[in-house]
Amino acid sequence: MTDSQPQATSRRVGGIVIVIVALLVLGVVVFTLTRGGGEGTPPASTEATTEPAAPTGSAGDRNPDAGTIETDGVGRQVIVPANRGGDVLSTTPDDGGTCESVRSPAGLQIQRVNMYPVLFSTDAGPTQVVNSTPVGYASGPRGAVLAGINSYMLMSSGGTPGREMLINHMVIDEAKRESARAELKEGFNTEPSYQQAALAFRVRSCTDKAVVVDYALPQMGDARQPFPEPKWRVVSILVVKDGGEWKMSLRGDTFQDRGLTENKDGFIEWDL
Repeated sequence: MTDSQPQATSRRVGGIVIVIVALLVLGVVVFTLTRGGGEGTPPASTEATTEPAAPTGSAGDRNPDAGTIETDGVGRQVIVPANRGGDVLSTTPDDGGTCESVRSPAGLQIQRVNMYPVLFSTDAGPTQVVNSTPVGYASGPRGAVLAGINSYMLMSSGGTPGREMLINHMVIDEAKRESARAELKEGFNTEPSYQQAALAFRVRSCTDKAVVVDYALPQMGDARQPFPEPKWRVVSILVVKDGGEWKMSLRGDTFQDRGLTENKDGFIEWDL
């Protein structure tokens, strides 16, 4: 594994997601150790491993291996959807619950979108696919919880979904939005990313306009060796209601990497 992924991503998006990508790449390095990968293991989502985007609705917009079921590093099923942007499980979410009664979304699937894990539910979204990018979530905090982690993964994946997410479905400074518009290229990853879906979440603060969510990402080891059991690496994401849509915010220091933890108090595991 080389440093090509963070370098490529920082060029593509003008430095917007350097910290996030560095965190994800650490997970890739240690995951390939556990899978027996070595120096020849492909990095995730570099500019050299994408293919051009096909027109939406065309045959090229569909996955050739649709319906395949894979497993991730902790043994969960990962579905390869028919559509590159994912297969929506419901177009009519419920109200998304309240801050006082947050639970896991129901009917969850992990789907592989642009080679990254994205969560789809039957009650909280995503409810539609726009430009090969899943969007649209329940109006309550349960929708915000899904929007945060999915935005994180899709943005980091680059290509068409990453570009669509950064330009139209995130709260960022206008200068960074224009940088993404100019620098991010359309296309799709063709090599596995080896990224892992979050294991659990914890709501730190919640209103009807903003939710701060901790996500526990599985870390399979460090650069030296795999761990006997996956550890939890926690990142905090601010999700805000903007134009009636839950969006991840990248303004200021709203993204926080809180490091490894063994304290699982208050975390809710996904209903997978």
